[in-house]
Amino acid sequence: TDENIAPGGLYNFQEGQQYTVNIVVPPNILKHVQNTNSATETLNLTDNEIGKEIRLESTAIDVNQSSDIDDRALGTVTDEIPQIEGIDWSGSPVAGRTVRATPTISGGDYPLQNVIYTFKINGETKATVTHQNVEEDDLSNEYADYTIPSDSVDGDELTVTVNVTDQDGDTAILSSENLVIQNSIPVINGISYTNTGNFIPGQEIIITSDISGGDDPITVEYQFINDSGDILQSWSSDNSYEIKLTDLGKLISVLVRVSDENTNPISETFDLESVFTTVTLEVNPDIDEDSNADIYTDKVNVIIPGTESSSDDHKVKWKFKYKG
Repeated sequence: TDENIAPGGLYNFQEGQQYTVNIVVPPNILKHVQNTNSATETLNLTDNEIGKEIRLESTAIDVNQSSDIDDRALGTVTDEIPQIEGIDWSGSPVAGRTVRATPTISGGDYPLQNVIYTFKINGETKATVTHQNVEEDDLSNEYADYTIPSDSVDGDELTVTVNVTDQDGDTAILSSENLVIQNSIPVINGISYTNTGNFIPGQEIIITSDISGGDDPITVEYQFINDSGDILQSWSSDNSYEIKLTDLGKLISVLVRVSDENTNPISETFDLESVFTTVTLEVNPDIDEDSNADIYTDKVNVIIPGTESSSDDHKVKWKFKYKG
C-alpha cells in the first residue's frame, strides 16, 4: 500500500486519498531482482523452460535516477538428452569365452542414473548388467563383459541392448549388431594302435587318436580298463600301456576323452583285442619207456580266441619218470 498516489488521465479520485496498487509479476517472468548492486545474476532453468526463448531485461539506475534499459534474447532452452552413438564388440565370439560391449555415450545430465546392458542369444535374454551413478568423466571406461555359455551352438547370434537414463530421466536406447557365435566342438573320429593282433605280456600298446574340430589348446587323455571293470591305468596323457601277465584272457579297452578350452571333456570307449590265452604243446614221437630215442620234436601253437594261430620258437623243459 502506497499513500498519495495521484491519479492521472481521466480517473476521478480525490487528492490525498489512499490507493492500493497490486504489483503482479507476469507468469512468463522467471526471476525478478530489484535494488541490487551486483553486476552478475544467475538463473536456474528447469524442464519447464525446454524449448522456450529466454530474454533478459536489465535496467541500470544511477544516483541521479538516470537509467538505461537493455533488453536482449539469450537463446532457446534445449535439453541435454543422452545419446548412444554406437556399440563396439571386442573379444572372440567363441563359446566359453568372454566378449566386451563398449558403448559411445554423449549428452545427458550427469551423473547418469543407469546404464543397463541386456545380453541376448537368439532373442532370449541371458544376462543383465547395471551401472549406476555414472559420471561424465567415467564414460571413457564404461563397458560390460559377458561370458558366452560353453553349450552355445555354432551360429547362435549374440546381441546387447544398452539403455541409458540421465539425471533428468531422459533415456536413450540402442541395440548392437548381431555377433555370430562360433563353437567348434572337438570330435573323436577313431583310434589306431600298435601290435594289432599280437597282444602278449610284456608288449606295449601305443594309442594314436584321430581328433578333429575344437579350439586350441586341445587336451587328450586315456584310461585303460579290462572287461572285468578293472582300471589298468588311470586317466592321464599317457597313451601307452604295457601288457602284464595278469591281463591274460582279458579284453582290454581304452577310453579316450578330449576337451578344448570351451567344452567339457567328451569321451569314447574303444575295445582292443584280447591277450593271447592258450598255449598247446604237442610232442612227437610218443614217449616210450623202452625207447632209446634221445631226440624229440614238438610243436607249439599260441592261439588267440577265435581261429587265428601262430607258431614261435620256444623252450621245453623235460622231466622223465618211471611209469607205474
